[in-house]
Amino acid sequence: MDILRPVLININGRIYRKNPVQEECPYEEEDDYSYSGADAEQCLDEPCDAHNIEQTEKGFRCAIDVPSVLYKYIIGKKGETRKRLESDTKTSISIPKQGVEGQIVVTGAHRAAVASAVTRIEVLIDSFRRKQPFTHFLSFALNHPQVQEGFLRFREEVLEQCGQVRESEWTALVTGAHRAAVASAVTRIEVLIDSFRRKQPFTHFLSFALNHPQVQEGFLRFREEVLEQCGQDSGVDVSIFQNPAKLHLTIGTLALLNEQEVTRANELLQQCHNVIRDITQAKPLPVEVRGIEYMNDDPSMVDVLYAKVAVQDGSDKLQQIADRLVECLASAGLMERERDRVKIHGTIMNTLFRKDPSAEDKGASGRPNNKDREAFNARNILQMFGEFYFGAFELNSVQISQRFSTDGTGYYSSVGHVTFS
Repeated sequence: MDILRPVLININGRIYRKNPVQEECPYEEEDDYSYSGADAEQCLDEPCDAHNIEQTEKGFRCAIDVPSVLYKYIIGKKGETRKRLESDTKTSISIPKQGVEGQIVVTGAHRAAVASAVTRIEVLIDSFRRKQPFTHFLSFALNHPQVQEGFLRFREEVLEQCGQVRESEWTALVTGAHRAAVASAVTRIEVLIDSFRRKQPFTHFLSFALNHPQVQEGFLRFREEVLEQCGQDSGVDVSIFQNPAKLHLTIGTLALLNEQEVTRANELLQQCHNVIRDITQAKPLPVEVRGIEYMNDDPSMVDVLYAKVAVQDGSDKLQQIADRLVECLASAGLMERERDRVKIHGTIMNTLFRKDPSAEDKGASGRPNNKDREAFNARNILQMFGEFYFGAFELNSVQISQRFSTDGTGYYSSVGHVTFS
């Protein structure tokens, strides 16, 4: 970056310079963000007159309107960012509870201290706002009847003349004078493909369906009682509950990028049929859905709540099936193996559903897929419903489910399945 032309940040009509810092910075999850003071110090700490700083009996006060989804960036991990800001500026910063829209209030003994804290907060907010996915867009509408008519004609002609050309019909061809050279090129191509496949959003997932009528009935009872007894807890509302028709146990996710890969995944699943039958002795597995759990460390800030599922005879047959399936698909390069033993999990509450009812987790890794999630307080839910009984049934199949799809039963569309019996 040209130091004579630094990045300019416009905050409420005032312009601040932001200078680059030359340092290596490993990736961190957003919740691990802690304020070091460096970013704020890059910007001029000039008095901020864009806000009304009021004089009070004890000093000075300034209130800032900040969307609740940005509170966590001002608070930081274990409150470190707020503490550092308060220490550096000798002010007190009051932030509303997570999920509650309101104002961040800065108080201090001196006007300059309050102005400095406000400026630093706004720099942090502006920095992280740029990383948020956009919610609205400014546009010119092109849906004039004449344009729509032309577009429909274009679509019809494209499908008529080019609709038979499919990406699966194309094959990369490597040629060379020596076998070793060709083999080396193929290996490098496969490494690149594997690297970029990991960055693709998953398209399918391997699952055990939990949408048996008895379990759905138990889940609806659970939802009703939770909303009745814990509906006032932070972040808890009906929008974050799973669709009962889509209750399932996730085994793992797959990014299947064309029809050939879908067919290949299904073929591998069919090859596991005999292994599964050996584990189940060619019989359905009687399972029980009882109890709930979460995967992070703080029950007051939960993004996903899971139902526990166990085989009624106390065996680990379900775990064995899941591990063998993941081993098979991972060895073929179609699934990423994240741990030695699969963490089988049945999502019943997920904050991703708040904005997108069809959303799904990346998997059991615990990593969030959406940086704009509003966690919920699950303390009371865990205390009151920790051993809640959802129901029991005989599980008899595993399937490759297509993401963002629905079949005639309300469950996900299947591109392949095998039965236990």
